[in-house]
Amino acid sequence: MDKLSKIHDLVFRHTFREVRNTRDFLNFSLPEKVLRVLDLSALEIEPGSYISDEYKESFSDVVAKCRTRNNRAADVYIVFEHKSSQDKNVLVQLLRYMY
Repeated sequence: MDKLSKIHDLVFRHTFREVRNTRDFLNFSLPEKVLRVLDLSALEIEPGSYISDEYKESFSDVVAKCRTRNNRAADVYIVFEHKSSQDKNVLVQLLRYMY
């Protein structure tokens, strides 16, 4: 597949791999209740490739990580997964990222 045929994917990745863009998007999109809990000033973009236990490489579009405002041990991962069409296995895919 050439770059032009998946331009939407490239634009998405380029845009949201910038911490500032992702932070702005989350500030605009998340409910106020959630924003009061998250410390978006500590937002980080994680690497987008993972190696499974079976040594298979997979890629996510963008994974953003941040802490809670009270700095508890829990991390919050926000996974942006762009889909060009409907995917009935998307929930399994997201669970694999979380695992």
